[in-house]
Amino acid sequence: MVTKLNRIQIIASLILRIHQSPFILKIVKLNCLLTMKSNKQSKQREFASNYNFGKLNTTRKVTFLFVITIIQGITTNSLFSQYTWGEHISPILYNNCVNCHNDGGIAPFSLIGYTKAKAYAQSIKASVVNRSMPPWPASPTYNRYAHEKILSALEIQQISNWVDAGAPEGDASKAPIPPNPKKGITIQNPTLIGKIPTYLVNTSTDVYRCFVIPTQFNTNQYLTEIEVIPGNPKIVHHVLVFHDTSSKPKK
Repeated sequence: MVTKLNRIQIIASLILRIHQSPFILKIVKLNCLLTMKSNKQSKQREFASNYNFGKLNTTRKVTFLFVITIIQGITTNSLFSQYTWGEHISPILYNNCVNCHNDGGIAPFSLIGYTKAKAYAQSIKASVVNRSMPPWPASPTYNRYAHEKILSALEIQQISNWVDAGAPEGDASKAPIPPNPKKGITIQNPTLIGKIPTYLVNTSTDVYRCFVIPTQFNTNQYLTEIEVIPGNPKIVHHVLVFHDTSSKPKK
């Protein structure tokens, strides 16, 4: 027979053996939350009342408070939501990150596949929370663009919770088919292909160089697509493209 005090110790044992298992988390949730109120102080008062906390000896008091602290920490941090890579995170990364973060891509590491994404989980969280990734300097409050790379508040929260929960994989079969980003020119039938002169980099620090690429257009043209293909993607981090109308760079 399991006594009330032993049940508390069993719940603590389950929590300490979670190892990010959704099944165990659900068990703990069912065993704990049914007797707990949403208010933190109410949780402590109700547990103390149900288990005669005042009559426990010193050792049991410490164990009891430790269990309550663990339970409150888990429920407060929303770990029961259990966002997983297979079902929630992989679609976000594949839709917004892997055009650059792929093997041989312009980014320094790949995010295709669970193992690679988990290895950089903390970095992913920090970058999306401060909105430095995915890089999109255009302000959405000024104008909106097609194919813009801006994560929603929900997507950022999902990534944050996923990392905090230990970056669980979940059901890998629910992940989208890993993308195969195209290499080279992807625009179909481009009107203009411009090329900079051959340039050799002789430094390991950041270098900015300006190159002029004449269009040879004699009339106004409307730009619908543009892409920049680096000759060596391992050393090119980003490119700034400007439209110059002064003709001064040519002199």
